Amino acid sequence: MKVLFNSINPYHKNNESKIIKPACVPANESCLTDSVSSLKALANYNLSTISFKSRNKEFQADNEYRRELAKHANCSAQDLKSVVGSNELKKVLRDKLTQENFMPGEDDINIKKGIFKANLHNHTIYSDGEMTVQELLDRACNYASKIKSNVYVALTDHNTLKGSQEAIKIIGQNPEKYENIKFVSGVELLAKYRWPDHNPDEPPANLEMLAYCINPFDEKINDFLEKNKKDKHTKTALEEIFEVLNSVPGIYSLAHPGRVTLPKNREMESFMEGFKNNGGNAIEAYYSYSESTEKSDENYSRIAKDYAEKMGMLKTGGRDSHRHTIFHRD
Repeated sequence: MKVLFNSINPYHKNNESKIIKPACVPANESCLTDSVSSLKALANYNLSTISFKSRNKEFQADNEYRRELAKHANCSAQDLKSVVGSNELKKVLRDKLTQENFMPGEDDINIKKGIFKANLHNHTIYSDGEMTVQELLDRACNYASKIKSNVYVALTDHNTLKGSQEAIKIIGQNPEKYENIKFVSGVELLAKYRWPDHNPDEPPANLEMLAYCINPFDEKINDFLEKNKKDKHTKTALEEIFEVLNSVPGIYSLAHPGRVTLPKNREMESFMEGFKNNGGNAIEAYYSYSESTEKSDENYSRIAKDYAEKMGMLKTGGRDSHRHTIFHRD
């Protein structure tokens, strides 16, 4: 006699909490085969259940994020379904968006084909851009209608979240109009980084970073930004920035890595390690700001992509749009 498991239907809803008890049955080839099959099915079911619960937990976190935003936007969380949470954006960056989706392409081929559908780096009149928030949303919405696909657009003004606050309120009051866009709340920050073993005479590395999917109504973050917004060129220590940002879930990307200035005898890889160790989890690996810089942008994008893949970081992309050019050329 051998101890085998009873054969059950592992997909039946009544089995979700059922304890499977071993039963003593005659050991024969048919019984053994049935039992092994049942065990495999049960294992697959359990893995599926765990995966579903994990995904559901992620969705719940994003829904909670929208519920919190809705409190300030005088609307329901459902009205903000176009607003992207950090878990959704992470999944999209990992599994969906590719380089072609972030780049106009040679002779704007990706724009013409409607492949270019993500711009996560834009500025409005709340900092040094020319667009109003309404114009940014409407242009993204019109482009999405033109290519018949959702487009991802982020608002990343320097040292202020007021534009993202306005965008969320606009979307909340007219959700049907903006159902074909995926809006990402964000901010761009200037920062400086010093290596742990730096000497007093060594200058810091200067960088810009993008914070995505943060709550633009968060009092702590806004107080921090208010302190720094008087001069958009003020560089705050990277550690100080992450002390504030790490208190909330988000995606923190190194902006245009080709523009990072390093002190002598310091390498980009050690800088990237410092950025990641402080809380950075992404690199702006895809960017094409203008035709005049397209070749150098492509080179830096390739290097940044290699760093991101080597260090297990997400790859973001954007055009650093300051004019009325979100999904087309300057």
